[in-house]
Amino acid sequence: MRIPFPTKVPLWGAILFAIVLCLLEVLQGTSTFFALGVFAYVMVATLAFNAAGGLSTPSGGYIFFHVVLTALLGFVMKAILWEAADSRLRVPETTILANVGFVFVLLVAVYVKRPLTKKPAILSGLITPASARQATIGCIIIAVGIDIFSAISGLENGSFASALHRLNSFLPLAILISTYDTVKRSGGRKNVSLIAVFAGAYTFVSVGILMYSKEGMLAGLVAWLIAVAASGGRLSIRQIAFLLIAGAGIVYYLVPYAQGGRNDRFTPGSAVDKAINNLSRIDEFRAELSSEAGDTKSKENEPLFYDAPVGAFLERLQMISWDDAMLETVINDGKLGYTPLWTYLYNAVPHFLWPDKPLTTWGNFYAHRIGVLADDDVTTGVSFSPVTEAFGMDGWNSLFFVCPFIYIIVFAVIDSVGGDVRETPWGLLYTLVSAHGANEGLLDTPTSMVTFMTPVLIGLAYFTVYVLPLIGGLLLPRSRTAIMQGRRQPGFVRETQS
Repeated sequence: MRIPFPTKVPLWGAILFAIVLCLLEVLQGTSTFFALGVFAYVMVATLAFNAAGGLSTPSGGYIFFHVVLTALLGFVMKAILWEAADSRLRVPETTILANVGFVFVLLVAVYVKRPLTKKPAILSGLITPASARQATIGCIIIAVGIDIFSAISGLENGSFASALHRLNSFLPLAILISTYDTVKRSGGRKNVSLIAVFAGAYTFVSVGILMYSKEGMLAGLVAWLIAVAASGGRLSIRQIAFLLIAGAGIVYYLVPYAQGGRNDRFTPGSAVDKAINNLSRIDEFRAELSSEAGDTKSKENEPLFYDAPVGAFLERLQMISWDDAMLETVINDGKLGYTPLWTYLYNAVPHFLWPDKPLTTWGNFYAHRIGVLADDDVTTGVSFSPVTEAFGMDGWNSLFFVCPFIYIIVFAVIDSVGGDVRETPWGLLYTLVSAHGANEGLLDTPTSMVTFMTPVLIGLAYFTVYVLPLIGGLLLPRSRTAIMQGRRQPGFVRETQS
């Protein structure tokens, strides 16, 4: 089965879907105004996705994951559960209007950025089949080396090890490039390489299990699926069965493990010993989560979206209830101002250049503002979508007159660097980041895509293509001529004519 990788959603299909969804919402008791807002949200989001080129571009990937995981999946699940879409929202009219306005901003940004986008993309054609395998092995060697160095040196803020750890995107690159290369080499018949399996398993254990990260547990599978879909690969029946079983196992066993054991991440002791101990307590953690889900009195301030207890995992696959709670405070307690945006911009300055750079944890600040954290909790990270800040900074003024400029720049830059992900794998790293950050990364995710991720990706790309094959060649030796064959000169090298 070929994984759907749409570059365009048929307009008639979107209209039919939106009509059915809105009719169900009205029958379920949703206000007519809110249901019409949902209809507008679906239609504007579809236009924005299509105008961006769908999932074939990094900007289209951002729009897709923002729309689906911020609100659309939540609306669909509410309809399936036969619940009114606005039943638990505090300021439903403002919330749906803010979300419609935000996707309209994305639509405007997509059209305006077109003449600003470089074609061909900066990283287009950089990697060749002759160097891909050596490059991905080199990625793994460097990634493991950075982890070992970080474990020995520690990850204190401003340290060299901390800087390397933040720059370490080699494992997802290894999965993306090796999978992409495998599919292209085999003409779509194969989609699994030992390199990708090792990188995914290493991420699953080192980040998912030892650091109690749900993102780390899923990152390898998500990266593999994105690369298979973008390169035109197919999934076998066995692979589909494996994905279903693995997904169910992660949700049933490891989500409670990550939720219950995360407080042990920074306690003294061996990470392996703590993980083994917490793995033996999964039933206990699951019982605790089940008890908490049913105890609505203990969650009076938490912005739950569903009327019935559905579990923490499904609740986190939407952001609209959290945005709604924050928008209520903007209406009642005042606007935020533009300080969050300035902090995201200066956060691009590395610690070694600004040792006293203040830490910014706006998710924690917003969680305190809506009343879900204890007063002395200044470390817990809580996620909100960029709609929160787009509207919260200065209301409709910041949403319609500031955010368009942000996204015009972001979309122009990431599409100019990544290009068409069906032709080159580099832009898939933006798509992978969007799968987690487009819906719950505030305006920090799009800002960091330009100020931090883009220069890092360009540097990693040239390092991966021109240096790592030589390192990987220690394990898969090939001649330098073979490795360099078919590769264009770096963009900063001027060709001379004889």
